Amino acid sequence: MNNYANLPDGILNQRVGESTTVLIEQYLEYGLTETEVEILDAANAQFASAISLAGVLENDRKSAVAQKNEDRATVLFGINTIAKKLYANPALDDSQLTKAGLAPRAAYGGRTSPKIPTNLVANAFSDGRVSMQWNRNGASRSSVFTVWAKGSTGDWTAVASGTKTRMTLEGFTPGQFKSFKVTSTVNNLTSAASNIASIYESSSAETFTIAA
Repeated sequence: MNNYANLPDGILNQRVGESTTVLIEQYLEYGLTETEVEILDAANAQFASAISLAGVLENDRKSAVAQKNEDRATVLFGINTIAKKLYANPALDDSQLTKAGLAPRAAYGGRTSPKIPTNLVANAFSDGRVSMQWNRNGASRSSVFTVWAKGSTGDWTAVASGTKTRMTLEGFTPGQFKSFKVTSTVNNLTSAASNIASIYESSSAETFTIAA
């Protein structure tokens, strides 16, 4: 047996083409009719065209799949870049993240999420130092705390960072109003801010503590 059914398309088409070339000239010798051989020859010609078309379509399919995968990678890079930026923005809460189609920080990537520092207290001294402390509220030891400061006008500015829950800063003007807040960052994610602690809410430059 020739096992035609087990032959690859191209080889089958070639083998049948070789056979019909002989048979179409000597069909009587082989006990066939001319019509029988012509039908087979025509079918094999159509088969050759189908093989060629299938090859073109397969190449087109591969090209389309490759382009699709490239576009997918571009989209993933874009959304992951934006998501990372949004998660790192302490001004955005979970409801805003959810509204934008992102998971809450606690569920992001299944990783340890940042905890919001609590009980921030600030102490102002007449030499321009300000000492402050807060509760880590379960934040991991690898969490980095950032202290933000703001005057009576203007925006919040990061003034210091570290892993401890106590910090003393220098260079503040005695008697000048300042507000402070703290955020924690871990795994490139930043928490919402703590309560606000302010100094020099009165005109006095004496040492005192105010916790919002």
